[in-house]
Amino acid sequence: MSVEARRNAKDSVFRDFFKRTENLLELYKVLHPEDTSVTADMLSNVTIENVLKEYPAAHEREVTSIMMALFNEETIQKAYGKQKYDEGKDEQAKATALNLHEAGMADSMIAKMIGYAESVVSSWVAQYNTKTV
Repeated sequence: MSVEARRNAKDSVFRDFFKRTENLLELYKVLHPEDTSVTADMLSNVTIENVLKEYPAAHEREVTSIMMALFNEETIQKAYGKQKYDEGKDEQAKATALNLHEAGMADSMIAKMIGYAESVVSSWVAQYNTKTV
């Protein structure tokens, strides 16, 4: 038979243990062994509640700026991704058009099959012909 501990009981024991500065100092030293100059007076016990409630309220402009930067970056990535997708689609269409041209198909028929204007297909074929000559 297994007994499960209540999460809130484990949490309260953890918080009570690390309220004591000497225990908090020991935890800090384990997590940051490179920091040999830290003393118990330098430490403060910051809880998740403090971070999630007080910081955003006290730094509203900074939090808003960070969120806007993240949103803008996401928008840029979406736009850039679409641009790359369109470029890949064009390259594939061009390769298909040139293969069909090599097989003897007329430019007008190729344009209908790949969904591009006949003038675009003709320019691809012209470029290809000047490179292969």
